[in-house]
Amino acid sequence: MSLAEAMIFAIEQINNNSSILPNVTLGYDITDTNLTNRHAMNSSLDYVNVHKFASIDPALNRTCAILPKEQLAPVVAVVGTGTSRSSILVSNLLEVEDIPLISYAATSDELSSSAYPSFFRTVPPDRFQSKVMSDIAKHFHWTYVAAVAADDAYGRSGIEFFRKQSKLQGICIAYNNFFPINDERDAKIKTIIEELKQMENVGVIVLYCDSTSALSVLREAKSQKLEGRIWIASEAWGNNDAVIHKKELQPVLKGMLGVVFTDITVPSYKRYLLSRTSLYRSNPWWRVFWEDQYGCTFNVTLSKRSNKALCSDNLKVTEDIFDKKLYDSKTTYVINAVYAIAHALDAIFKCKFPSTGHCPRTKPFVETRDVLEYLKKVNFSTETSSVFFDENGDSLATYSIINYRVDKDTGGRVETVGTWEAQRLNLNSSAIVWNNGMTGKIPRSVCSETCKPGFRQTEEMNCCWQCIKCSQDTVSSKHGARNCTPCPADYISNEKRTKCHAIPVERILWGDSIGIMITFFACLGVVATALVGAVFIWQNNTPIVKASNRELSYLFLFSIGMTYLWALINLAEPSDFICPLSEAWFYVFYTIAVVVLGVKTKRIVHLFEHRVPRSELSKGFIEKRKHILIIIGILGSDVLILVIWFLLDPPHPEIDKSVRTSYYLGCKVTSNVAGSFCHYLLIAILVTMSFVCCYFAFKSRKLPHNFNEGKFIAFALYVLVISWVTFYPVSLTIRGKFTVVVSGSSSIISASGLLVCIFVPKMYIILLHPEKNTVAYMKSQISNHTFRQSTADRNSRHKSCPPDSVPSVHGSATTSTPADTPRYRESPKLPHPGDLESSNKVISYL
Repeated sequence: MSLAEAMIFAIEQINNNSSILPNVTLGYDITDTNLTNRHAMNSSLDYVNVHKFASIDPALNRTCAILPKEQLAPVVAVVGTGTSRSSILVSNLLEVEDIPLISYAATSDELSSSAYPSFFRTVPPDRFQSKVMSDIAKHFHWTYVAAVAADDAYGRSGIEFFRKQSKLQGICIAYNNFFPINDERDAKIKTIIEELKQMENVGVIVLYCDSTSALSVLREAKSQKLEGRIWIASEAWGNNDAVIHKKELQPVLKGMLGVVFTDITVPSYKRYLLSRTSLYRSNPWWRVFWEDQYGCTFNVTLSKRSNKALCSDNLKVTEDIFDKKLYDSKTTYVINAVYAIAHALDAIFKCKFPSTGHCPRTKPFVETRDVLEYLKKVNFSTETSSVFFDENGDSLATYSIINYRVDKDTGGRVETVGTWEAQRLNLNSSAIVWNNGMTGKIPRSVCSETCKPGFRQTEEMNCCWQCIKCSQDTVSSKHGARNCTPCPADYISNEKRTKCHAIPVERILWGDSIGIMITFFACLGVVATALVGAVFIWQNNTPIVKASNRELSYLFLFSIGMTYLWALINLAEPSDFICPLSEAWFYVFYTIAVVVLGVKTKRIVHLFEHRVPRSELSKGFIEKRKHILIIIGILGSDVLILVIWFLLDPPHPEIDKSVRTSYYLGCKVTSNVAGSFCHYLLIAILVTMSFVCCYFAFKSRKLPHNFNEGKFIAFALYVLVISWVTFYPVSLTIRGKFTVVVSGSSSIISASGLLVCIFVPKMYIILLHPEKNTVAYMKSQISNHTFRQSTADRNSRHKSCPPDSVPSVHGSATTSTPADTPRYRESPKLPHPGDLESSNKVISYL
């Protein structure tokens, strides 16, 4: 009734408006299809036949019951139908005569196809409704939903577009099924509900169907106690009273959200209905309406017979009656459809936009083909909206989002909680009453929780997934990421794998704890070396200092101090100056230390083993200048190799990228074969000198107790060799800043070994036993050693004599010795302490 009155209201407004279709009166023919395809097709067939007959012979119109007699005016356009399926059928039939069909309710996207060129609609198509549904699911983070629909054009197209939109939104349709609209419907619906009950993680169900089918689905859900789910209703049943007011469906419908056409009431149409009284009964439905609404009758006879009250002429349409009985959201679309036809006809009669250069024909009647073309160009505004059609015959889409509420009086009602306009969803989430009867707490509909940043989401069976943490140096920065993005070169991921950051270039700084420790011990070593040197200078003329070969001792102390300082050079920031300096520093001063130890050890062995006569003390190996020449020669070789090395392949700073988590700024020692050769040659010289020194130290192991400096030299060499034998394998294994720790520690340990083993025994005598630091004490020690050595030599000779040269028991020898051979050989002379002291050649004293 409301839709029919809306059409009549629009036509009367147009006929009374002189600005549109002046001198032209619109007529109408209203047929009730009862929402069945058969009735819709029968009525449409009549329109087609009348148009066809009128086109052949206008006189045939006189026999038609549809149009007024003696007046030729076949139907130029049809407003309808109320369903997508019937609209598809009717549109195909009307297209035969190019009769436009403008629907106020058919929303199937199938009708947007070019296969229906004569179809228009003032209601939005389902693809927008499906977009709204997916936007709602996205808004509430419902990623695991079910979709159920009627197996017709409306349901299939709606679900198909919902599936496409959901995929774009990252929403998974866990269950999708259709039920027929024939006698097998109830059995299929029962199976669908049974399957949905098994899917406990599915908290949201989209239902695309008309109100009759929706009632069947909801009743079956109630029967199987499928409660606690959120239903998303399509516009065909979302605000339908036949569904909403069913009190028995409250447990199922609680929390339902619906997508319906925007509730736009045309003010003038509302005033038109509110002005109606029971005097107005020109149309047959009004008589039925008054009698049903007020429980009376206009039939006097019936009133007397049934004791039913007689309807008065003063009955009115109240606001309450309008809201509950006469309001229909589709009335706006009916009025817009009528106005669209009127504007197309107005353009035809006023000869607007002629496509062929000639005005459209209006006599004896308007061609439906012209109406079809002019409908495509209409663009006008009404009281509530703008009306135009795109290339598919579709109009602008606006929707309202409704929420079901339990109502004690009506059984149930719906409230608007949001809108969807201009492709944007606006929801008042706090106003939604959910299926638990409360607001605020949004129900969940997910199979697996969305993966947090730092994880990637892997899809599995049934639309579920697992969250796997991104691997090293890959990241994901958003929720639900499907893949982890690798970090660029020279970047690594943080621990949470959420972002990449530049790989830090590290080195040990002076202020670091390790740097402070190395600096402390290195400086302590330098101070200790300086103190030893100061004591030696203080006791410069004492036997201990003189016996140590003062020049070599001071040179040795200097090399030890420089070895301590090498640990500090390693802490300096690598540069083109520091890198060569570090290598040169190491090989020069370590070579000096080892060569000085070798010379000192060789002197000890030479003096005591060869027993050099006093007259030869100024000759041979023990001369000072030869010591200096040996040191200069070996050191000069090192310097020459270093110069060649630095010219051909100088060490330079390099960022070590072998460790992925942190880069290390260090020195690259060599880059080519020439540099490597020089490097290994320097190592070979140092190792060779160390072994030679160890050899002489080994030979000096039998020196007298007070002259056994060789033993301490051997200890010092052992510490030196062990520290560097440890350093080189470790330095080749460990990468990064800890190479500085190893090299610095090795340098400090080896320098400390040299300082302690060589000089601490001397400092012990000088500071704690000065009575032993005298010439007389040293002479006595040398004499004792000479006596013991001579006695050992004589015993050795007696044991080696033949039997005939041994004296008999009677005191005479059996055989005499030759006359030119003395019986006892004179012992060779050892160096005299006074001569050794004056020539600065005294053996070290412990």
